Amino acid sequence: MKKWHKYFIGILAFLGVLFIVIFYGSNFIIKKIIEDKLKDQHIAEIYQIKLTSAHINILNMGILVKGITLTPDSSKSFQKKISNHQTIAHIEIKKISLSSISLLKLIRDKQLKVQKLSISKPIINLYKNNQYTSTKTKEKQAVAEGSGKLQNIEFQNITVDNAEVNYYIDADNTADLTVGNINIKISQPIINLKKLHDPLSAISLENLHLEIRNIQEIDSKKLFDIKLGKLKYDYKDKSLALHNLSIKPKYNKEQFAAKHKYQSDRFDIEAPEIKVTGFDLNRLLNEKIITAKKVDVNQLILEVYRDKNYPFNTNKYPKLPQEALRSLKQKIEIEEIEVQSANIIYLEKGEGAINAGKVEFKDLGATLRNFGNSDDWIENRSLIAQAQATVYGKGKLNASFYFPLKNNNFNVDGQVGKMTMNTFNSITEPNVGLQINNGTINKLSFKFNANKQHSEGKLSLYYQDLEVSFIKRKETGEIVNKSVTNFIAKTLLPKSNPDKNGQFYEAKIYFEREVNKGVFGYLWKSIFSGIKDTFLKGNKKKDEKEEKKKRRLFH
Repeated sequence: MKKWHKYFIGILAFLGVLFIVIFYGSNFIIKKIIEDKLKDQHIAEIYQIKLTSAHINILNMGILVKGITLTPDSSKSFQKKISNHQTIAHIEIKKISLSSISLLKLIRDKQLKVQKLSISKPIINLYKNNQYTSTKTKEKQAVAEGSGKLQNIEFQNITVDNAEVNYYIDADNTADLTVGNINIKISQPIINLKKLHDPLSAISLENLHLEIRNIQEIDSKKLFDIKLGKLKYDYKDKSLALHNLSIKPKYNKEQFAAKHKYQSDRFDIEAPEIKVTGFDLNRLLNEKIITAKKVDVNQLILEVYRDKNYPFNTNKYPKLPQEALRSLKQKIEIEEIEVQSANIIYLEKGEGAINAGKVEFKDLGATLRNFGNSDDWIENRSLIAQAQATVYGKGKLNASFYFPLKNNNFNVDGQVGKMTMNTFNSITEPNVGLQINNGTINKLSFKFNANKQHSEGKLSLYYQDLEVSFIKRKETGEIVNKSVTNFIAKTLLPKSNPDKNGQFYEAKIYFEREVNKGVFGYLWKSIFSGIKDTFLKGNKKKDEKEEKKKRRLFH
């Protein structure tokens, strides 16, 4: 073997031994320095930090700390302080690595510059503190600006890999919120230690990539499982993406209804993809306003079920859309929300009905503009909504809504294209016992103004060859015709509009709002008032007895 080979191997061996000696030998020194710094120190009044080992890594000029735990101090002197905290944390971190520490910059400029901070596999368990009693507010304290103090900390990159978060509300072993996998990459963050009294201005960064997977939550009433497959956020692009969001009931339809004293809506929601552009994190942190240029929701599936065999809650007073926005504590400014290829199903089990009736809107597309409640928006903007869908996958529906954010008035304008009337049997038969045997809607258009008290406008229903029967379905499934009611319907209801003489009747929309019911019921009842007026007055007969007979069909 050549002599220089021997020297080279000897140097490598020496460096290897030196690395091992420094790496393991530094554990006692570095660990003691850190422990001395942490001795008698408590993070946020109550937390103690402990670690298993700490080493100098000469290969990357850094420090490696392993087995870090942060837990509340269990000594009696800190029990009273624990009651000041709404949430208690228990944190375990497998390791923290700092690489390429600039010692010259630290000594000369009082600045800690680190190439990379890596945090591996932190597990964060949060617990709701049932002993929380404090209502006091803590004053912000500025950090002293002494010339000998460290001025700021600068990183090239910070990464957090495979973090896990669990949040417990109840005193059991089941987490109410679980975040299974969090990965964070932060580019060029700088922490100004002189401004730590104001954390939002103390930290600046070039970019932030956040990816969270497998988020699961149980709602506070234990009725729904909420899951989110993946969340991705990019600070530089101001983009946010959510994948595979679902809100699933924990109980079937009958069990869910029985869980409530009053009628309640059971939601089943799937949203494969939601994209947010122009999401301004700085404005959220500094001004507490959620802002976005656009929200895209694709292929939403929504099913709503209500059982009307339970009492209606007359103590509820649902708000109009602009009222609901104004009452939100959280300020929002979203320029546009676009929904594409959505399917919405509403199921309603009428009082005494055996089966639930169904209304279905397929391939729904909707655009909402000016969805917000900041002071400027309320003063100067209106919530505008436009929607297109097919009713039961057949008749084309177009509708426009105009909600001024400043007041409680709104306007509605829409139309439905050609479709057969018996399509509606899936809602009319089980809920009101009306079976449509024949008939075609050629066109339905409506336009009305409304406020908190009533709606008023016009409706034009072009139809032909109407033929209906009133039935009752027994528990055995047998259908029984109501002969007297059917005779009234057959002799008095107009079969077509325009009639056989070519005269068309334009109906009036007028409905006094039921203050305990929501906006969708208000919209439907307003439109139905015009449909009912078409049937009641379409033949223009003046006989009061006939009018009373016809009205019996709709009550």
